[in-house]
Amino acid sequence: MRSTNTSVLCDGMENKELQSPSKATGPWSRQNSTQDVPETSPVKKGTFLKNISIRMSKNKDTQGPVSPEKKEVIDFANSIGNKLKSSIKSRKKLDVNNKSGITSIEQEAIADDAVPEVELLSVMEINGLINEKLFERAFQGIIVMEENLMEEHKSGVYKREVKYKQIARDVDMLYDSLFKQMASVVKNSLVQEPVNEQMLASVVSIISKEAKRDPNVPAEPKPEIPLLGISRKWKARWKGVIDESATESVGSVPLTPKTGSPWLADYLESLQTNIVKNLLKVKNSLEPLYPNEYDVFGTYVSSFHNALSSHLSKELLPHIVTFSQRYALLNWILNVYTSDSFMGHPDFHQDINVDRLSLLDEECLHKLKSDYQSALRETIKIYLTNILGKEKEQWNGNVEPGEDILKDSSNSYIYMDIEEITGKHVRDSTKLSKDLETPVFHICMVECTAFTKSLVSEFTSFFKDQFTGLFVTHLVIYVNSFIKLRNNPNQSDEEPCRQAVTCLDNAIADLKKHFLKLYQIDTQPYFKRLLTKKWLSESSEFKAIKSTTERCRHLKYIISPHEKDFVNGVYKCLVKGYLTEIMKRKMQLKRGKRKKASQLMNQQGSVLKSLGQDQGSDLIYLFSAITCISDIICLSEKKDIQEKLEVLYQKYPDISDEHVYSIFYLQGIRRSKKNILMNYFRELQRTQSQPHSDQSLFSEIENSTNTTCF
Repeated sequence: MRSTNTSVLCDGMENKELQSPSKATGPWSRQNSTQDVPETSPVKKGTFLKNISIRMSKNKDTQGPVSPEKKEVIDFANSIGNKLKSSIKSRKKLDVNNKSGITSIEQEAIADDAVPEVELLSVMEINGLINEKLFERAFQGIIVMEENLMEEHKSGVYKREVKYKQIARDVDMLYDSLFKQMASVVKNSLVQEPVNEQMLASVVSIISKEAKRDPNVPAEPKPEIPLLGISRKWKARWKGVIDESATESVGSVPLTPKTGSPWLADYLESLQTNIVKNLLKVKNSLEPLYPNEYDVFGTYVSSFHNALSSHLSKELLPHIVTFSQRYALLNWILNVYTSDSFMGHPDFHQDINVDRLSLLDEECLHKLKSDYQSALRETIKIYLTNILGKEKEQWNGNVEPGEDILKDSSNSYIYMDIEEITGKHVRDSTKLSKDLETPVFHICMVECTAFTKSLVSEFTSFFKDQFTGLFVTHLVIYVNSFIKLRNNPNQSDEEPCRQAVTCLDNAIADLKKHFLKLYQIDTQPYFKRLLTKKWLSESSEFKAIKSTTERCRHLKYIISPHEKDFVNGVYKCLVKGYLTEIMKRKMQLKRGKRKKASQLMNQQGSVLKSLGQDQGSDLIYLFSAITCISDIICLSEKKDIQEKLEVLYQKYPDISDEHVYSIFYLQGIRRSKKNILMNYFRELQRTQSQPHSDQSLFSEIENSTNTTCF
């Protein structure tokens, strides 16, 4: 047989490079065998056997004693006759089959890739069949060579182990060469049009046959000698080829990041188109060519899924740096990938469970979400900084918001911008993944907290001494915006939300405090001119106070109940400011001026009361304080004064001796009468239980002069 002479080729194959049959020079190649004839020509019985027999007899006569190596060749030649006889019989058997009624596909396969059952070929001949893609014949040829080698090794033909190793390596390299060619066919089946169905079917057939071979590995294999006669796990390697094919397909989509261009959207769309197209081809063209047990479509889906996952984490993620890119990639991974336009395609839904598809591992996905949240925080900061800049432009340009915006703060630009920014990002993040809703909302709350502090600080600094209509209208807008943000329905008990609520409450309180401070600063100069000699003859100062107070008319648009806090604060400032001037003891009225002063005080008290009521103040207990004092001033009889003094004490139990003395000082009555009335007031305090009241007025008003004795 020829197998023993394949070792001649081993030295030329140390680097596993197999030559073409046309370059074969060994004694067992077809080109050097003058006895071989083309397979299509008639075979003359006995001619080839006779020539071999004559050669052997001549060699035997002339060579004398035979060395072990030569004996090995002679033994092989003695057995080749029987093998070739079997080969001739098998060819006749094929001729008979062609005459029977078999299918045209079978006839074509037999014609192109007919495999004699026991024909022994050289390494170069088998390599030639592999290169010609006659896989069935090549596979059978390798098996014959492998089995023959194993039989000869078992029978002790090879006295030198090195020769057996060389031939075993030849067999191993032929198997590898064959599988590489078949792998090429498998890869090409995904990209070539049309699919070479016959060749792919041949590959599948060989892999199936190879899988049936002995899967057991010897207990003590020799690493220096390739294992023979066992399964080479080609089905598993076929899956590896599918993996490589998917990886190459995914990697074939050009990845060219460009600054300032929507390259990511285009790239992801190209990836999606590429994968869907390939899977549709597998489903419609390749799956029918494989047996069911191969689960071809599932194998390709798994390979593309793994290839895409690896590609995203290793190749794409390093280029994802902006907030919009992180959002787009997360949306593609979490939503688009499982949608009807991708893995949830109508043609795939029976074979793919999209709920089990996760493109990134847990750690990688967690990092991407974390990076997304960090980028979102910076993005919101930029948005809010821009909003603050626009508000400053409004202040500098003296641009007052319209009445419609004051009536409905939902129309204010600052509220709409903040709500749009925070609300939109919370909604969009929730669409990405439900577990992003809460952390993103907390980020928005934290940034809104910082923005609120910055806005209040900038606003109060800009209007540090200007009580104008521009100041009041913007204050109304900001207070209402803070109230609406505070009442956000998504609030929770989490720390960021509690801090945000506290910050908004503090911001509203700070704005109220600053508002009242500016109001007092603006009205104080006019209050100082009240209760003076000029005040009796001229009312310009009081008109100025009234004018300033009328600028507060927009406070009624503040969302209830907060508008009461501001309006009541204004009205209390008015009453306290007026009473404070009385308590300063700046003048003493003579008898002829008391009635006029009383009338003027009563008139101005009524005006202040109307201002407070018109703006919505509900501090009813303040309305009569000035009137009660004006009534006392115009009286001269002790009894009448005592009655009014008792009424005053009943309404304002926090009034003190000092306050009553200041009223009598303004009235200008005699010292003796004043002392009697003061003693009466003290008796009231002693004998009558002090009325319970949680409403203070006089206790908040200081006297400029302390009375030490009466």
